[in-house]
Amino acid sequence: MWYRVSSASRDSEIGLFSAWDARCIADESACDLAIELADNTLDHYQFDDYEGISKGWWVCDKTPEDDYCGNLSFSHYPNLFFLPFLLTGNTKYIKPQEDLWAAYQKWSQRAIDSGIKHQNGRNLAWNLRTLVQLAWLQQQGLTEKTVYIQALEKTRISLLEQKKTHYQAGLHVLGTKINTDGTRWTGWMESYLGQVINYVVQLGFEEWRPIAEWHFQHLEARCGGEWPLKYCGNDHVKSGLTWADTNAYSEDRANALEDWPDDQLPTARVKGVQITYPIRAQNARAWAAMAAMNNINGAEEMFNTLNAAIDARGDTNQHQEFSIGIK
Repeated sequence: MWYRVSSASRDSEIGLFSAWDARCIADESACDLAIELADNTLDHYQFDDYEGISKGWWVCDKTPEDDYCGNLSFSHYPNLFFLPFLLTGNTKYIKPQEDLWAAYQKWSQRAIDSGIKHQNGRNLAWNLRTLVQLAWLQQQGLTEKTVYIQALEKTRISLLEQKKTHYQAGLHVLGTKINTDGTRWTGWMESYLGQVINYVVQLGFEEWRPIAEWHFQHLEARCGGEWPLKYCGNDHVKSGLTWADTNAYSEDRANALEDWPDDQLPTARVKGVQITYPIRAQNARAWAAMAAMNNINGAEEMFNTLNAAIDARGDTNQHQEFSIGIK
C-alpha cells in the first residue's frame, strides 16, 4: 500500500496526510479505508526488518514500461498509521511508526535520538511529520522508546541554526537541497515543509512557533510579495543572496511568462512551455491554511488570495480538504 511519485503522477503528491486520511478528517467519508490500508500494510510487512524496508514486497518488476523501480524512499512515504491509531486507540499502529523512524535514522547513519539529517525539503518534511507524531505519542506515554522528544528538540535547534547562519536566511528558506551544492531550493517542497512545521505547532510544540512565523515569510514573498503571484508554483530555483538575484524560474519558463499577468497563477503550460503543476499552488494554499489555524500574521489573507487565484484558474480543488478550518 505504498504510494510513490512518478513522472506520470506529479499531480498526485502524497501531502501531509494521504487523500483518504484527509477525507476522513474533513467529513469522515474514508475512515474505514484509512484503517483498512494500514491493516493491510501491517499484514504484509514487518517494519522492524530493515532489509525489508530496503527491499520490500511492493518493489515493482523492472520492465521497460516502468518509469521507476526501487526501494522505499524516505522522501516519499505516506502517513499510514497515525490517524488509524487516533481513530481506534489500538497501539499496534505505534510500533511501525517507531520502526520507520529507526530505519530512517539507520539509513541516515545517525543515532536514533539525533535530529533529522536535512537533505531536502520533502525529506525533512515527511520525516519531521513522523518524528513529531512519535514525540506526541511519547508525551502520552505510549511509545516503547523515549527518544523522540529529544530528537525533535535537536531538529528544532538545527533549524534555528540554519535560520541564523545560512546564507539564504534572508530568503526565509529551510528546504535547501544540499545534495545539489546548496544553491537550490524548491517552492513546492517549501510548501510541504511549511505545512509540517505548522502541524508541529498544532500538536502542541509551541517552541516551534518562531520557526513557523519566520518561515511563513517565504511564502508571502514568493506568492505576491517580493515576487508576483505568477511565480507561486515555482520548481527547483537557483538561489542568490537576495530575492532580487534569485531566479523565480528557469530562463525558458521566465521568458514564457514575461507577458503573463503578475496577479494570476499560470496554467500548466504557457506558450508551449511546461511551467508548473496545479497542485503546487494548492499546496501553498494548504500551508497558508495551516498557518492561519496557528494565527500567524498574514496567513489568512494569504489563504484567501491563493484560494481566489486557484478558483480563477479553474482548478479542480481535489485537495481542498487539506484546508479545513478556513472559511
